[in-house]
Amino acid sequence: MALAQFTAFSWALPGLGSALSALGGTVGVAADSGDASGSSGSSTSSQSTSNAVYCDNSPNGVAGSKTPSRHRRQLAEQNIVWCAAGSETYVIVNFTTALDSAATDAIVVNGAALLNYTYSQILAQIKANGDGVISTSGSYPISYESNGQLVASGQVNSNGVPYTFSLVGAAPGNSTITASDANGHQTTLGVLGAAVGALQNYMSGQGYGAAVFDIYDGKNQVGTGTFAP
Repeated sequence: MALAQFTAFSWALPGLGSALSALGGTVGVAADSGDASGSSGSSTSSQSTSNAVYCDNSPNGVAGSKTPSRHRRQLAEQNIVWCAAGSETYVIVNFTTALDSAATDAIVVNGAALLNYTYSQILAQIKANGDGVISTSGSYPISYESNGQLVASGQVNSNGVPYTFSLVGAAPGNSTITASDANGHQTTLGVLGAAVGALQNYMSGQGYGAAVFDIYDGKNQVGTGTFAP
């Protein structure tokens, strides 16, 4: 996935402008209110079939096609299909704890920070080394700093999990996101970034909670992940 396409997903991450500016990225924040409007999304008239999967945040958009950048939010807790704007990437989210729009401050703060830092780290990796698959040969550390302080760190292809990222100082098993390949396909950093952006877009409006998510690129499931705020 090209960097130009990847940076288009930054609208999903509110408050990330300063972080991305430091990395040389750009942020374009789109409005989230109202129904999905006419856009560059593919016409469902030519793509709709009895087996079509539609985006919960863009009811006229077929999952796996480029969707509108303006979304209508719908509340659900299982099998949520949430599509990344301007991308063929989408996630299917299932919460493992109750979704709470009035979650505790720690869950909200940690959840938002973890997704923002993960997205920023992925963007930094792509800018530094180009796009690539997360299941690389070997293992290397990843980290993210804010105001000179290490705030999140992890590993790529560590201990059998291709991608892990956690808030520094968090209790083991908490404030961690993981991702791995699925169904014989490989997940690229660009696709993972789009998936993280979609996850953040959903949770920032509907509430944070522990969840598992499947990552699709077009019609193919390419990865799976966990999120523990």
